[in-house]
Amino acid sequence: MIRRATPADLPALADLWHQGWHEAHAAHVPAELTNQRCRHSFFIRLQGLPDTFTLGPAAAPLGMCILRKAEIYQFYVSPTARGTGTAQTLMAYGEAAIRNADHDTANLDVIPQNHRAIAFYEKAGWARQGIQTILLDTLGEPFPLPCQIMTKRLR
Repeated sequence: MIRRATPADLPALADLWHQGWHEAHAAHVPAELTNQRCRHSFFIRLQGLPDTFTLGPAAAPLGMCILRKAEIYQFYVSPTARGTGTAQTLMAYGEAAIRNADHDTANLDVIPQNHRAIAFYEKAGWARQGIQTILLDTLGEPFPLPCQIMTKRLR
């Protein structure tokens, strides 16, 4: 069952986010950004993200979906949950929450080299809208990075 993350979930969600981010991004982004993406930075950033949803036990989350208005801001699934339908369930939940917040279209950003994620999003009905430089959140100054913009019509 998908639920809003609680403070008890944050340490394991920070681990999931840290592991997933490094797996998908570290080889494709500047070292300056990778150096900022330590586990502590993910833990601190999670504390300020109220629309964080997860499923599974607090100590071993299966995945997480973080929303910011009409955006799937962060989306990660544990390696052990891949291929189980967890990603589809989380994505459908995130899309429904955005639609229920009265948004007609959802958006997300993904680095162009993350082919597995892009394929998943396209299979779920998301469409590429081109590459744009996004100012990524960090604990310091925003970091500019070219990202593939994707959108999905929700109604």
